[in-house]
Amino acid sequence: MPYEHTPVAGLHIATRTQPYQLEEFAQALRRTNRKLKTEPRDDTSMWVYADDELMTRGWIGHGNFGRARHGQNKFVVSARSITNCKYADHSVQHHMKMSVNMDPVLKAAKGHLTKYTTHEVERVYRRAVREKVNNKRDTLRSQELSALSSTGLSVYGTSNGKIIQELRHLVMSGHTFADPQFGQDVQLLLEAKEALSCLPNVVPMDFVHIYPTPWETRADILAVPDALSAFYGGTPTQLTWVAEELPESVMGKIAVMQMCEDGQYVDGVGLRVNESTFYLHKESDDTWK
Repeated sequence: MPYEHTPVAGLHIATRTQPYQLEEFAQALRRTNRKLKTEPRDDTSMWVYADDELMTRGWIGHGNFGRARHGQNKFVVSARSITNCKYADHSVQHHMKMSVNMDPVLKAAKGHLTKYTTHEVERVYRRAVREKVNNKRDTLRSQELSALSSTGLSVYGTSNGKIIQELRHLVMSGHTFADPQFGQDVQLLLEAKEALSCLPNVVPMDFVHIYPTPWETRADILAVPDALSAFYGGTPTQLTWVAEELPESVMGKIAVMQMCEDGQYVDGVGLRVNESTFYLHKESDDTWK
């Protein structure tokens, strides 16, 4: 199975007694980095994270984490950058380093339990925005087809463009249709068309993450070529801004997103991941990049 990336926000903390070997392991790890915190994950493992980071860095444990049912208890660290070729890449053990001795696992933990980069965080959340945009596009397409049928237009007609253009002109000029239901259907059709124009087959977006530093609040912006693609086709360009100096087009969308709930998508604006992380739709007249 693929590595499970776990956000710090909403982290489930188990209320369980840990093996004394694990407590010693956790103490030794925290001494290497004062930012690190450890909390119980289950009976034999602990989360490793830092308060000001989006994702947990991984977890440590002491127990039987091998494939054998009655295997020997070992110290273990699990992290996204670990590749244990003793196990298949679809197994959970593939991302674990294990040993009966603490020292080699502690060394591995120090090297592999690292902070996620902005590029890594974007990769984690790409699936969420892809699902939101695709679901919204499917809903709008259904609305468009229903409105076309209700207004008597052919779903596959080649002349629809001119008719819809004329209907849009009538609505914008304040025309009142004799049949109120027809006028409502026209309005739904035009709204669906307008919203779909923001969701073409390729949807470029900006991934924005705002975070504090000892000097100032900063914002990383990744220019994602296509939020609907599971693959990059290249590394997105990253720019780092002082948060107070962000362009107005970005600040305006962030202001809208901050009024939303985590995971909420707003047409033409973007997706809120959390209070400091967003996917924002690009605008054709963005000139600040």
